[in-house]
Amino acid sequence: MSPVRRLLIPFMFVAVTGGLSVAGCGGSDEAGLTNPNNPFGNDSCTSNAGCAGGDPYCIGGRCVQCASNADCTDANQICDTTSGDCKLTCSDNSACAQGGDPLCNTTRGVCVRCITDTDCPGGGERFCNAQVDRCVECRSNTDCTGGQRICQTGRGKCIECVANSDCGGGKPLCNASDNECVECLTNADCGKGGTCNGDNKCVAPCTSNAQCGGDTPACNVASGRCVECMESADCTSGGSPHCNTASNQCVECLTKDHCDPDKDCRQDEFKCD
Repeated sequence: MSPVRRLLIPFMFVAVTGGLSVAGCGGSDEAGLTNPNNPFGNDSCTSNAGCAGGDPYCIGGRCVQCASNADCTDANQICDTTSGDCKLTCSDNSACAQGGDPLCNTTRGVCVRCITDTDCPGGGERFCNAQVDRCVECRSNTDCTGGQRICQTGRGKCIECVANSDCGGGKPLCNASDNECVECLTNADCGKGGTCNGDNKCVAPCTSNAQCGGDTPACNVASGRCVECMESADCTSGGSPHCNTASNQCVECLTKDHCDPDKDCRQDEFKCD
């Protein structure tokens, strides 16, 4: 189907029916924010082989929904090369009235969520980002202030850090899971005998179980660290009742005797299989 014909079909359909359901318009835009390290895309890639699911094409280093109009199965949509999404075609806002993308970008000929910053409600998300087709908190570091001074463009969010060099003082390490500066990430960050707890803070070496708790209720007195177990009695969950003392972790099995007769204990994962 030629691009011209593809563009005409939606307008003919609107004239006959008086409206369209556009529930699928911009359907993969939410996925476009899932990988914070990849600007505007839901997965970083170097080829189509690195993409899957609803975003199977690698364009400009990011996985997108479409590479051409032929990739859009809905005859009322075309491939918007700016966002990499299949979007409803339009010539004015009336064609976008029923969907989640209420504005017609006449230059691109598709329904979008915002065109300029004036389309954004203000507050925390006051900038229009065309690549992800949404209002965002920031587009560059200059939009961020205070402690969160770095713009993570893939999410349009102001964050505290992306690397240790962004941190300092009593919190010298960047926790990549939430982009916050913390005191420690592992026990090794806490010096001899110190333990990095669940709040990413270093705590003093333990001398008894009374000083431990949560997911690490047992004290390994020799190392001064709170661990998951020192003996099987420390393993209270039904699925992992045995203590692997080499790693101080609760596991499903240590030997074949811990498994059903028709199964063996896999020594690589200490699971019955």
